[in-house]
Amino acid sequence: MVSQSLDHSPESNLETDELLEKRRFLAWSDMVVNDLPAHTNMALFDAQFGEPDSIVVDYNHCQQIFEDEFELLYKDGFKFHLKGDSLILESVIIYDNYRIKYDGLELDNKTSLDEFLSWFDNPTEDIQLVGLDDFSFGEGLSLVQIPESEEGFDFIIHVFFKERQLFCIARLFPC
Repeated sequence: MVSQSLDHSPESNLETDELLEKRRFLAWSDMVVNDLPAHTNMALFDAQFGEPDSIVVDYNHCQQIFEDEFELLYKDGFKFHLKGDSLILESVIIYDNYRIKYDGLELDNKTSLDEFLSWFDNPTEDIQLVGLDDFSFGEGLSLVQIPESEEGFDFIIHVFFKERQLFCIARLFPC
C-alpha cells in the first residue's frame, strides 16, 4: 500500500502502478496547494484565502519568474510572484491544514522524508542539512532538491524537512 501521510478512507488512496512508479521530476505548474494551483490568478487567490498579508514592491530578489517587474505577495506561509492578475507560487510553509496534491500524491506536514524519497528517484544532490545562512526557512532543515522537468530548466524544486517531516517546498532559481 502506498502511504500518502493523510488520514483518508481506503477508497480515496490510489493504488496504481502509476503511483508506485518513482517520479524523476516535480513539475511545479502541476502542483496544487489547498485547491489553489501553483500558477493562478488574484480572483482564485482571493476566493480561497482572502486579502494578502502583504505585497512587497521594493525588494532585493535575485530570481525572477516574470520577465520584467513584479511584486511579491505573502499570505499565511505562501510567497507568490505577482504581475498584474497573474500569480506564481514561489514557496509555501506546510502548516497543519495545508495539503499539496501532485501527480496522484497528497502530501502534508506529516509526510516523512523517507516517504517523499520513495516517490522521487532523481534528487539533484544528496540530502543536505541547511540553516538560515543558506535559506531563510529555518535552522537544521534537511533539504532534497528535485529537478522541475526532464528538459533541464534552470529552476530546482527545494523540499525542506524539519525533524524528517515535510516543512516547506520552494521553486528556486540558482542565484
